This record gives sequence, C-alpha cells and structure tokens, in this order.
Amino acid sequence: PSDNTSGETAQIVTDTTAPDNPVLNPIEAGNNPVISGTGEPGATVNITLPDGSVITTTVLPDGTWSIESPIALHPSDEVTATQTDPSSNTSGETEQIVVDTTAPDNPVLNPIEAGNNPIISGTGEPGATVEITLPDGSTITTDVLPDGTWSIESPIALHPNDEVTATQTDPSDNTSGETEQIVVDTTAPDNPVLNPIEAGNNPIISGTGEPGAIVNITLPDGSTITTDVLPDGTWSIESPIALHPSDEVTATQTDPSDNTSGETEQIVTDTTAPDNPVLNPIEAGNNPVISGTGEPGATVNITLPDGSVITTDVLPDGTWSIESPIALHPSDEVTATQTDPSDNTSGEVEQIVVDTTAPDKPIINEIIAGENPTISGDGEPGATVEITLPDGSVITTDVLPDGAWSIESPIALKPGDTVTAIQTDPSGNKSEPGEQIVRLKEYANFVIDAKNMIMTTEELQRHIDDKTLDDFILKQTDAKAYRTNDQLDLTPLKVDSSTLLKSGVAGTIQKVIVKYDVTNKDISPYEVDVAMLQDQNDQSIQSMEQNDATVLYTVMAAVDIEVTEKKGGMMLPVTGESIAQILVVAAGTATMGMLVLYAGRKRKQ
Repeated sequence: PSDNTSGETAQIVTDTTAPDNPVLNPIEAGNNPVISGTGEPGATVNITLPDGSVITTTVLPDGTWSIESPIALHPSDEVTATQTDPSSNTSGETEQIVVDTTAPDNPVLNPIEAGNNPIISGTGEPGATVEITLPDGSTITTDVLPDGTWSIESPIALHPNDEVTATQTDPSDNTSGETEQIVVDTTAPDNPVLNPIEAGNNPIISGTGEPGAIVNITLPDGSTITTDVLPDGTWSIESPIALHPSDEVTATQTDPSDNTSGETEQIVTDTTAPDNPVLNPIEAGNNPVISGTGEPGATVNITLPDGSVITTDVLPDGTWSIESPIALHPSDEVTATQTDPSDNTSGEVEQIVVDTTAPDKPIINEIIAGENPTISGDGEPGATVEITLPDGSVITTDVLPDGAWSIESPIALKPGDTVTAIQTDPSGNKSEPGEQIVRLKEYANFVIDAKNMIMTTEELQRHIDDKTLDDFILKQTDAKAYRTNDQLDLTPLKVDSSTLLKSGVAGTIQKVIVKYDVTNKDISPYEVDVAMLQDQNDQSIQSMEQNDATVLYTVMAAVDIEVTEKKGGMMLPVTGESIAQILVVAAGTATMGMLVLYAGRKRKQ
C-alpha cells in the first residue's frame, strides 16, 4: 500500500510437460512401406521397427510426419513410435500392428497344355493361396511358395480351348483379381501305333493313336491315305493298292491342334498259309507228269508213293508241273503242299493215281482151223482179254506178266471164221477190238492152165467196164485196184526183179490180172502177193534186173509158185489142192510166150 517496490526477481519459463503420444497411422505391409502419423510440430518421432532398429523423423509444422521403412514389414509385425519435443520431453509409446489391406496382384497363370491331368502352374504372392477354377466349374487350390511359384495337377482332363481362371488370396484375406488362360495343345502326339500288316491285294492297315487325330499313312508307291482316330483310340483303313512282303508302310498322326507326331514304320509281312495247291488227276505211267496250280512263286513239295519228295516252283500264271522220277501205278497215293516265299506252308492235298488210258487193241496170233484150237496173242500185262467167237460166245483170259496170253477155244473153228478180242486193263479201260481170220493149216494147191485161160485185151476191158470180174481186178493201165469186195484192202508195195530171175523166166510180161474164186466156202482168204509186171520198153526179162516192178499186195491166199517149164500151154504146178483159177492175159495176141509169176509169202508157223 505504501507504494514501495521490491527488487526484481527473474524466472525462466520451462517446458517440462511431455508431449502427447504421437499418432501412428495404420501400417500396410510391404517391402519398404511408408510409416506415417501426426505429432507435436518440431518434435522428433522415434519409430522402433520389428527387428529392433530405430528410425527417426521430424514432425512437420503442419503436425504430420512420415518415413519409409528400410526393411520389409509383414502383416502382424509390431511398430512403435514416441516423440520428443524440443524441450526434450518424450511422449509415451504408440504401437501399431502392421496390416495388409491391399489386394495382391492377379496371379500369373502359365500357359496350360492340354492333357489328361496336366500341371497348372504360375507365380503369385508368397504365402498367398491360389484358387483355380476348372472348365467344369470345380475349383482346386494351392499355396504360393516362398519363391513366388505355385503348381498343381488338374484332377480332370483339359482339352484345347478349355478356359481356366485363377485368383490369389493373401494371408490377410485380400483377394486378387482373376487371371484367365485358354488351354492349348503345343505338344506333338506320340507316334501312332501301326499294327502288323499282312500282305494282300487290299489289306487293312490299322493301329491306335490319339483320339481325334488324323493318321497319315504313306504306302510303298509313295501315295498317302488318311483316316481319323476314333474316340476309343483305334483307327483302320483299307489299302487301295496291293501290298507285298517286305514292303514298307509309314504313319504319322496330327492332332486337332495341328501338332504332328514322329513317324512309325511297319514292314509288310506274310504270315498266312497259302491255300492247298491243286493237284490235277495223275495218270499211271513210267514217268508221268504231275501237275496242278498254286500260288505264283510258291514252291510245291510233292511226296511220292515211295516216300521221296520232289519240288517245283509255281509259275507266274499259277501253274506248275514236274515229271515223276519213278513209275506210278493205279491206286498209288501222291500228296502235295506249297510253301510261299514267306515260308508259310499250306495244308496237304492228296491225289490217287488213276489209269484212264485205254490199252492198245490186243494182238491175236494166226488161228489155225480145228476142233478146239488155241487162241493166243499179246496184250498189256494184267489186262483181261475177252475173245468173241464166231457163234457170239465170249471167253476170257488174263495177260501174263510177259505180255502173252492164250486160251483154248471151247468150239471148233473153221477157215474163214472171224475171231475178235478186246482187252480191259485193271483200271477198267477197254481197248478197240482186234480181229483175226481163221486159216487152213496148209497152203492151198493152185494149178495154172495158161492155154485155156486166154483173154484178149478187149475182153478184159469189157469185163472191167461191166464190172463182171468177181472180188477185185488189177488194171495194168494205171495199176489201181478196182474191187467189188469192200473187205479187201490193197496196199502198193515194191519188189526187186531179182525174184523173177531166180525163176528162170525169159520174155516180156506185159500185164497180169488175177481172179480169186471163193466159191469153196471151206477155204478162207489167205495172204496173197500178186505181181503185176509191165515192161514199158519191151525189154527182155533179164533187163528188168535194174528196174523196180510194181507189186500190189492184198489180204487173200498165200501162194508159192515154182516155174518148172517154160513153153506155151504149160502147167505151173503148186502145192495144195486146186481151189482157184488165175487168168493170164496176153497183150493183143493169143501166143503163150507169157508167164505169170507170184511172189509168194508163206504164213507164220
């Protein structure tokens, strides 16, 4: 109150009040996330990181602060912060748990190869869970590895153009957007399987492959054929050309994504046995030809009755033949097989040897008339000879191994009778008939009376023109035979004129005509050699030694004539009884300077 003023006391204002705890904004996990907040302007913020290290920053005048973490911060990491004001007062600690609220990037989905259970893979945020949605709507999941990769096998088949999607969800349950991948097929299919191919004209070529693929088959001629693989994985196609053993066929397959496989090769084989060869009927014989048909190029193996084997090749036209090295007899068995060039052997074919060839007509020896004469001859050994006698009865006998046969006639045979015979071989083949005329035992006796048997040329010609000469006529003008008996067969022969010389005949023989009288039915025709001699140049008989005389031979009576005298009207004696007349004709005159000569041939004894 007295207005007295004391001395001055000074006091420095101080700040001893700790600032508030700094505000620590939510921290997003990351590699170098920004840590931020607010505080007292000018204060220093001290941030303690999860690894214990401390970083500092200053609160700006506007009260905010921020700093980049030098280390990666992960969800659930703990970060604390304090601030110290300029008066060095330090606040309390603020704590913040690192969080992850950011959706991860879409996962990387690698190209997916079509297949039954293909691997689906990619990359993502380590620790995230990848969810894959398959074409059928089902989902599968897998975790991203620490290195950022992931993979999983598809539980279903994936086909080209199928769609697969994937998302990833991080551990903070943040889910990414969706990644899509179209399934592709860039893998060449396996080589197709080419089944063994059998040779043939149009064989089936088959195998297995990838369903839906196209199989390309290259044939030996360079041409190609194609076919599709069926849903069951099989394929087949007929070859448009013939395939032969050792031909080469190749195949590839191209899948629907145009990926082509490697080549598969197959060598054509022949494992099919050929058909049994055809064995033609075999005719019995000493070295018969065995023949047939078969597969061209095959080898035919023929087994003969003695067990030996002969072989021959089938020709390009399918035929084969070979001569048997041994005789084959009726009922022998011959078998044959054929082996083709691929060594496949057919079944066996059998043929029984047969005899279908008729034997020759049997030979009947000369038969001499008698009560029960022996009839004999030659034939095929083993054959049965059937002899037909004049009364129509038949007798039989067998041909012996030496080819001879004989049997006694059960009836009397007289001259002129006809006996026929056929032979039947063991295979039942019958021959043509052989024939023999029964003959007298002795020659007939001929008497020639030249004097009383003269005929002029004019008379002879008249008889020829009127055809009044019986049996047959020899005409001197052209040496042809005119005959009224068609059973006589005339065959021209030659004879040496030396036969005439031996008879001691002189003069010229101009023409001869013979008439044989068969009115005597007890006498049968025999062999007769009739000489018709003509000296065209009026030469002596001796001069004919250098000439050929024409002889006409016919089946008549065998006559031997001996000249004992040479004068007109002579008798020419012969052996036997008188049964025939011989007409001798002189040319133009009735002189008896002519003689007739018979160059006779005796019968077999």
